Amino acid sequence: MMQKALLVNSRAEKARVRILCDAAGVTAPAAREPLAQALLNLLLNALAHAPEGTAVELRARETAEAVELTVRDHGPGVPTAERERIWEPFQTSSDGTGLGLAVVRRLARGEGWAADVTDAPGGGAEFRLRIAHIGEHRRGRPAPTLASTTRLSLPRNNPGEGQPQPGADVDFGTDSEFVAG
Repeated sequence: MMQKALLVNSRAEKARVRILCDAAGVTAPAAREPLAQALLNLLLNALAHAPEGTAVELRARETAEAVELTVRDHGPGVPTAERERIWEPFQTSSDGTGLGLAVVRRLARGEGWAADVTDAPGGGAEFRLRIAHIGEHRRGRPAPTLASTTRLSLPRNNPGEGQPQPGADVDFGTDSEFVAG
């Protein structure tokens, strides 16, 4: 897990892009490894498209039905006509392999999650993973058990500011947590 954290943080530093996090205390009903891989790929994709001096935002929020994780960049966004194609293997508009988003989609389908992309308010792209709470799973997939939950311990924004905490290093955690410092 440390290698994933180092990769994200070094890419952010190299691109001169900050990572902002707002996910304190959210527990996702998902196993740590597939969730870490999906978030890693979404963060690396966002870093590849974020202009220098901007930020990539990682947020988590709980609704009554699911945990929603979003990764937002302030890059060019994804044209509506491309929003399905980008999930296919080897589709890329950067210098990457074009496999990252394909892996995210495959993990999401295999785990019973939803993955999509929309325009971010004010520009850029917003990728979202929606992980149904225990008992809310559909489509014939087994619901996760309490043993397969992952607590997200990323810093939450200061009350009233409405913005994620700047400067947090993403660390993909120990046995059951993601942490950021």
